[in-house]
Amino acid sequence: MAKSRIQMIVDGEVFPSKKKLTERCQQILHGFKINETLPEAETRFLTSLIESYHPEAALKIGCGVRRMWPGLNEYGGVGFYLERHDGSSTDWSFMKSINNPSKWHDFHAACRNAIMDQTISFSRYSLERREFPVNQVLIASQQRRWQVIPRMPLPAEAFVRLHDLGFSTDPISFHDDEHIVLVI
Repeated sequence: MAKSRIQMIVDGEVFPSKKKLTERCQQILHGFKINETLPEAETRFLTSLIESYHPEAALKIGCGVRRMWPGLNEYGGVGFYLERHDGSSTDWSFMKSINNPSKWHDFHAACRNAIMDQTISFSRYSLERREFPVNQVLIASQQRRWQVIPRMPLPAEAFVRLHDLGFSTDPISFHDDEHIVLVI
């Protein structure tokens, strides 16, 4: 049986697959300089993407989008940012719009974010001493910066099982254009 494709429509453009829509968003993200305000057409397209598919669209858009730009996130990667008409701003994920992640994914991300400061400190300590304990993930970015972070699925899975939350605890792995993940 052939795998079905999900057709997505954004600002009148029809994308036959999530992959094609992802490529279009990446083209916009990497086609402009960091902190460069996007032209009106790209801003309209991305606003339509948020309105149509982002799980937190109302929260992200708020009182309306004044402008958008690619910027550096707190982890050193590139992502989209928007400024609302009231002057407030926020980051947002086009991948979250396209893939609409599960509650397990959101929970897993919250666990990782809760210990981010400790993770960064541990990474610096480990890299200085060239120590990479077992159950660690080594990340090599395209910018040739190396970072070691603790694997989160084990503590997160233990928490889920302990509290019988009903999430799937299948191992989580990822690969994107910014990072290559190697489990050691």
